[in-house]
Amino acid sequence: MFDNNISYKGALSDTLFVLRNDSLIPRFYFDMGKYKLHDSYWSANRKKAHDIFATSIIIRTVLESTDYLFIECIFNKNAIEITGKKYNAGILGCINKKNKTLVFTMPQNIEKKQPYYSEIGLINDIDGGLNVYPQQIINNSTIVQWINVIDLKKHVASESFKNTTPKYPEKKKQLIKLANSLTENDNPVLMLVKLKE
Repeated sequence: MFDNNISYKGALSDTLFVLRNDSLIPRFYFDMGKYKLHDSYWSANRKKAHDIFATSIIIRTVLESTDYLFIECIFNKNAIEITGKKYNAGILGCINKKNKTLVFTMPQNIEKKQPYYSEIGLINDIDGGLNVYPQQIINNSTIVQWINVIDLKKHVASESFKNTTPKYPEKKKQLIKLANSLTENDNPVLMLVKLKE
């Protein structure tokens, strides 16, 4: 949903459509260049299709705000070429809709088995908490993320968190207090992040 309209992108499609009057109208085309899923994928046998898929970059999810598109990409075999690391999970990208620039967040702490979103999200320099990974966008400008209590408690107890110097140290103290007040049986914590206008 964006601006009270339903948008749609097929799992292996390179186009984001908006639904209007029972029609799908193209809104954004993602030019994947040499990493595009080749048309031969659709008619290939299983092994060949697997090989074609493995050399492509797939956009798994798209979330839209007023100024940005947040995309989660699967780099497949291209991960080492692009990031310098072998990485099979999704990587978060952010497209500025005005100037059409794309920036990826590079995976961090892969070997430490951190929570998935802490590896690839936007670095949280507000309170030093887990990285911000958009799971929903509301009001066209607010990122919503839900964090498992166990992941939050582990992060707050970690040396990396203890050694962070966030922009707002008092918010770091509030995060510690929140994490310590929760039990492992509590519901996930919602993090709301208002994007700059």
